[in-house]
Amino acid sequence: MLKKGNSRLHFKNIRTGLKSKRSTRDCTRAEHGLFSSKCSQVTIFIIIAVLLVVGVGIVFVVRNSLKSRGENLPVGTENVGDYVTNCLKLTSENGLILIGRQGGYYKFASEPNVAYSGNDSEPGILFTNLGSINVPYYYNLQNIMPSKEKIEEQLSFYVEDNLGKCINDFSVFKQKGFTIDAGNIDVTTTILDEKVRVSLDYLVTITKGETTQTKTAHSAEIPLRLGLVYNISKDFVSLQAPISGRLCLECLSAVVPSGFHVQVLKYNDNTNIFVFTDKERKLNNNNYDFIFAYKY
Repeated sequence: MLKKGNSRLHFKNIRTGLKSKRSTRDCTRAEHGLFSSKCSQVTIFIIIAVLLVVGVGIVFVVRNSLKSRGENLPVGTENVGDYVTNCLKLTSENGLILIGRQGGYYKFASEPNVAYSGNDSEPGILFTNLGSINVPYYYNLQNIMPSKEKIEEQLSFYVEDNLGKCINDFSVFKQKGFTIDAGNIDVTTTILDEKVRVSLDYLVTITKGETTQTKTAHSAEIPLRLGLVYNISKDFVSLQAPISGRLCLECLSAVVPSGFHVQVLKYNDNTNIFVFTDKERKLNNNNYDFIFAYKY
């Protein structure tokens, strides 16, 4: 009886011998044509099989590589760029609510303004959660309305001061072992009639293992008609200015288009607070208010 080792060796020698005889017999027919010989057919099949194996291997490696890049990122965020952009949009929306309630201002320097709590005798005049605000004068013996560029600057300042609260030091990434390098925050705001565009220059690099993502430019667009409501307010102040001692109702009627509502609140004997409300666009599920004071 053959030992197991010899049996395997013997079987291998038998196959080698058979292959040698068959190869000699078949390949002698190659002279009659490459594709007519069994030898050539076997060679072609081997080449095709090798190519298929290599192709499947490449697809498998690339697929796993792409999959691993996505799985390394925190749940709920595709990449650091999306994370920053989402925070930019949220912070910009909060800033727009504040500067709308404060007539375009985030912070006041020496601009004349009046403190207003929003608690008026007429119910439902303003948001119930309005709280204490400062309302700037757009007219106080003269036109002191801020320019659109000034309001753009104020929103940019707000975003620069508050974006970090949303980003929260990238804790959602750091908890998963990522290393974060972030540069300085530089914001530019553009107010258009139908939307507000906020652009952020903020270099952020996130690394984990061999996976690295870097992005500098981020932007958000809020479909808010701030440019339009600003122009309505500007037109009203220009028409009201030559008329002293009384409210020009016909001036309001001339400038306020459909879709907007105006409330006039009496602050004192010679000052009114105007609330221009866009009834067709909402921000955080509320109609958008733009508020300023006018002293006759």
